[in-house]
Amino acid sequence: QQSAFLNAGLYPQMNEEVYRTEAKPQPNGSVLAKFIVRTRYNIPIEEAAKPFWEVITTNQGIVVPEEATQTTECIDEDTYYHRYYTTTEEQLIKTPVHLNMIFKRYNEPTRRVFTWRTVIEDALVPHMSIGIKGVQYGWATVEPVQDDPESCDFTFLCHVNMGRANDASDILTKMNEFEFCRQEIGNAKKYQHLRQDVMEVLMERGRQWEIVFRQAIRDHALAYRKKFPRRLA
Repeated sequence: QQSAFLNAGLYPQMNEEVYRTEAKPQPNGSVLAKFIVRTRYNIPIEEAAKPFWEVITTNQGIVVPEEATQTTECIDEDTYYHRYYTTTEEQLIKTPVHLNMIFKRYNEPTRRVFTWRTVIEDALVPHMSIGIKGVQYGWATVEPVQDDPESCDFTFLCHVNMGRANDASDILTKMNEFEFCRQEIGNAKKYQHLRQDVMEVLMERGRQWEIVFRQAIRDHALAYRKKFPRRLA
């Protein structure tokens, strides 16, 4: 996680908010997209970690299209498995789309860490060998602000392998169309019509997730400080 944050320019700079996307060609010909957010919240680390994990465990607020299916399985209290399946249709040809993810939570002494990655093969879903599989992995950390344990920095970094079908400039254009990783959180309903091809299906899913967890943290932060105002120094 630390090397990935370094490569994304998130360390050692810790005192600035970051909202950025990248898409860069890789030596194997694929394109790697990065989604980067760092936001400072006026709440302790546990109060930011709690709503983020709740979105993962409940999917509350995330809309599943009529033609899609989603299941969430609790492996243990710190591990959850999501299965998502839908199809796209182009020129009367239907393409299955799978996005199966394993999420883990780590309660470290001074911070909270979350990781996720794609599950490429699942014995319980044999038809995963047919169609397109979303491939991504990432981390989120919640760390106290130095000299201010009543505030925290929430940092989110997600890597998505976009394959070889599109070049980096086309992918960046589409990422901008979905308005990923902006300071303004956005409204998920704005992007629901953008499910015309595989890339749009996966991006719409990711954009929805980003909006929901960021809104959940922000709403919880406002409610927390309304209930527990900070004392004036």
